[in-house]
Amino acid sequence: MGRKQLPNTLRQGAQTQLPAFQASPTPGKYFSLNVGLNCCSLRGSPLSMEVTGTVSRILERKGSSVWSIAPEAMVYDAIKLMAQKNVGALMVLENDVLIGIISERDYTRKVILQGKSSKETPVGEIMTKELVTAEPNDNIAECMRVMTERRVRHLPVLEGSKIIGIVSIGDLLKWVISAQDAAIDHLERYITGSYPA
Repeated sequence: MGRKQLPNTLRQGAQTQLPAFQASPTPGKYFSLNVGLNCCSLRGSPLSMEVTGTVSRILERKGSSVWSIAPEAMVYDAIKLMAQKNVGALMVLENDVLIGIISERDYTRKVILQGKSSKETPVGEIMTKELVTAEPNDNIAECMRVMTERRVRHLPVLEGSKIIGIVSIGDLLKWVISAQDAAIDHLERYITGSYPA
């Protein structure tokens, strides 16, 4: 099985626990705004958004619950479990080893469109075997880039060979939106003079 690890090439944000704010207007050049909580920074002219933070921060927010299924289970059981747990994908484990992932998209493309029966098709037959995985310290922006390029919606998070969680494209987008909201709020307060000195 060819697992591919995300390259950890982007600069990591500061690991701050309390909100922090720093604004430094430079006449004729740019205005920069850095927001704490390892969320984001606004830089440049025109104003742009740089998302920082690591996968571990997302897992801290959403929790590290991982739902899994065996490769010999039927696809019907996998879809039923996804519905019960309100998730879009399941890890496929064999002897506690990650060997694949099955998603709603796998079900749609490889069962429904192929005219197969979900009650007669094993998970191992349709699961995605070429996995793209993440590590806790991987940068969120890099994860988004890789997920977009590889057209995957879920990243199992591994610490060594141990599964410690999973992040979806939805989790990453929620982080970005939260970061943008925090940055805009800080910027508005700075501009209006209501930011505490």
